[in-house]
Amino acid sequence: MPKLLLYLVFGITAIPQLLYGQLQIQQNIPLENIAQTLSFSNSIVPINVSFAGDTRGIGYFTSTNTNLGLSSGVIISTGDCQIAKGPNNDGDATQPIGGFNTSGDSILTAICGQNTFDAAVLKFDFTATGDSIEFSFVFASEEYVEYVDHVNDIFAILISGPGYQELTNIALVPDTNLPISVRTINNINNANYFINNGDGFTSTGTIQFDGFTTVLKAKAILFTDSVYNIRFAIADAGDGIADAAVFISANTLLMSANNEETIPKFTLYPNPAKDFAMLNYTMQSKGVVQVIDALGRVVYSAALQGNAGTVQMPTSNLAGGLYHVRVLNDFNNVWNGKLVVE
Repeated sequence: MPKLLLYLVFGITAIPQLLYGQLQIQQNIPLENIAQTLSFSNSIVPINVSFAGDTRGIGYFTSTNTNLGLSSGVIISTGDCQIAKGPNNDGDATQPIGGFNTSGDSILTAICGQNTFDAAVLKFDFTATGDSIEFSFVFASEEYVEYVDHVNDIFAILISGPGYQELTNIALVPDTNLPISVRTINNINNANYFINNGDGFTSTGTIQFDGFTTVLKAKAILFTDSVYNIRFAIADAGDGIADAAVFISANTLLMSANNEETIPKFTLYPNPAKDFAMLNYTMQSKGVVQVIDALGRVVYSAALQGNAGTVQMPTSNLAGGLYHVRVLNDFNNVWNGKLVVE
């Protein structure tokens, strides 16, 4: 029987063990090639590509006859990503044993509310040639399902640039503001997005992780010809022992064609405000505007019906100071602004 050769887009040749229905991992690939692998038909050209974390935590995967839901792409892990290979024969898989003992990520720590460890962050810049991007991913962790009440391994996709005055997480549980983590998607919470892959002892899942999400999508609205920074960030939270990983599908980082009517626009005035503030908006979906105080509490919320309109937000009952204004629409795209109340 002739050998079957798999040719990757970056010129690496491998012999996959297709008969066994395995996950294949390749490491030590140039970061520029890793990032470009995500782009559909080269619609995005990554520049200034960098990776923070142990270099064993990033690679290229191919999946055959597994229950992962993705066929190929980039894996980013809090441990050696080779550990993702199946079958699931370890209840608390960690490689190296005890973890990398590398630092966490302050942004991920703030998002999940626990100390983070062994952070792995792939980031790059790109110029928007269309009005939006979207791509598919699966989040996995060895903390499922035994430790969901104790730890909170976390994954975020953080974007910054025009329309995103602060780093904004666009990796959210569908139809919510919740980040992607062990606590927000599991066998109890948002269980329709969770796949129980066994405990590593009484079952043999086709990949190592005890649980992972269904294939999820992230989307962001962009301004054409503007430069954006995007970060794919994952970390262990609560402890650095059992590993977590994210699988990002190849050829799904898609830049859609420009359509000026779909680009959301927001104007906040007067600013500073005394008795009220007005928000003028233009967008193609329903959404909500929130005013958030310095303690992170939502002190005002109102529905936005889409297309175009104006909402008046009362401020006379608010203490003077700086507030955060956030707009979230049906596609989980966030606009952020600052409001000063006198």
